[in-house]
Amino acid sequence: GEDQVAIRAVGVLARRIARTGTNGSVWQPRGTVLITGGTGALGAHVARWAAANGAQHLVLASRSGDSTPGAADLHGELAA
Repeated sequence: GEDQVAIRAVGVLARRIARTGTNGSVWQPRGTVLITGGTGALGAHVARWAAANGAQHLVLASRSGDSTPGAADLHGELAA
């Protein structure tokens, strides 16, 4: 719920960080979702979940990019 952040050399800082309860709600992805490590096992799982739950666009970022084994298959699966 923070509406302000400070960008410093050490990183992006918010005024406070606190654990919150879920209040029974579940986050629903929408619009474009960025997934770092997106072509790895966990990233692919998150990408499949996001695609199945409302994300219109996915950006999968990884160090190896398209050369990651299985990345082309994942792209085809998610595009379908």
